Amino acid sequence: MSRRSDEDLPTSSGDGGRASGPSPKKRRRHHRRSRASPYREQASSPQARSVSYNDPGITSGEEPAPAMTIQASDPVPGPFSTPTQAVVPLNSSDQSIFECWRDNRYYKEDFLPAKHEEALRFMKVSSLGGEAQGRYLRWELLDRGIWTSLQLQSPYSNHAEAVPLDGNFPLFVEIRQGGPVGEYITRLVKDKRRARGLFVQLYGVPNEVPCRSCDKYIRESDSSKYAGMRPFFGCRSIPDTFDGICGNCYYHIKDHNCSFRETMYSGLAARDDREPPLIEELTLDNSPVLTEVEGEALVRLGREVIKGRSDL
Repeated sequence: MSRRSDEDLPTSSGDGGRASGPSPKKRRRHHRRSRASPYREQASSPQARSVSYNDPGITSGEEPAPAMTIQASDPVPGPFSTPTQAVVPLNSSDQSIFECWRDNRYYKEDFLPAKHEEALRFMKVSSLGGEAQGRYLRWELLDRGIWTSLQLQSPYSNHAEAVPLDGNFPLFVEIRQGGPVGEYITRLVKDKRRARGLFVQLYGVPNEVPCRSCDKYIRESDSSKYAGMRPFFGCRSIPDTFDGICGNCYYHIKDHNCSFRETMYSGLAARDDREPPLIEELTLDNSPVLTEVEGEALVRLGREVIKGRSDL
C-alpha cells in the first residue's frame, strides 16, 4: 500500500498549513489508522479541498475495489454508499423497516417498561431517503424532559438547559438497531452514563478524522449485523469541553479510549473556528425525511414491534 504524504492530511486552517499538535510522523500513523472518514471539507470556494477517506483497507496484498462509482452529481462519495448484506433494502417501505426491527429486536421482554415509554414520548424517529436510505434513521428530541428521563448527569445536564434542542448537526442513527425497541435507545434508558454520548453527538462538531474507536465502527459497518456506523454517524466532540471525548465513545462507555483525550491529537480535534468548516457527508439535503413517528405514536410502534405485528 502506498504511503500518503503529509499533504493528504486535513489541516487545522483553511490556508493549507500544517495542523498543530502531533508530529508529522505521529500524524501519519494516526491518519493511516483512520482511513475511512464520514467527513468532507465544505467547498466554500473553487480552491477548497474536498476530503474523503473511502478505502475499506487492503487485504491479501491487493488494491481495494472502489467504494462506489462516482457520478457527476456525487463529487465526494461517502464511505457508506455501497450496499452490503447488512443494508435494509434500498426500496425500503415502512413495513420492511418494521420487519427489520422485529427480526433484529434487541429488547427481549414482551412489554415496554414505563421508563422506556417515557423516553420515546420525547423523541421523533424518521426514515430517510437519499444517501442515508437503508442505513440510517434520524432521531430528533422534542422536549428537554428527555434529559431527565435518561438521567443525564451534571455537568452535562447543566449545559443541556442552556442550549437549543435541535443541536448543531442532525442525529443520524444506524437503522437496524435504531428503532423504538432497538439496542441504542434500550441501552440509553438502562444506563444513564450513555446519555452523555447522545448529548455530545447532538451538540458537538466533527473531528478532522475519526478516533480509533469510531474508525473501528466504520469498518464494522460492512458486517451482517450493522448497516452503518454505530450508534451515531460521525465522530463529533464539543470543542475544548469534556476532554474532547466524542459522542460514540461516551455512548459505548469507552471514553477513556477516545483518541481525542490525548493532547498529541489536539491538532485534529473538533474546532469551532475551522475555515473552511468540516461538514459531514450525510446531511438533511442529501438524506430527506420519508416518514416520521413521534411521541405516543412511537410508543405504540414500539409495542407493535414487541408483539411482532404492525398496523402500518
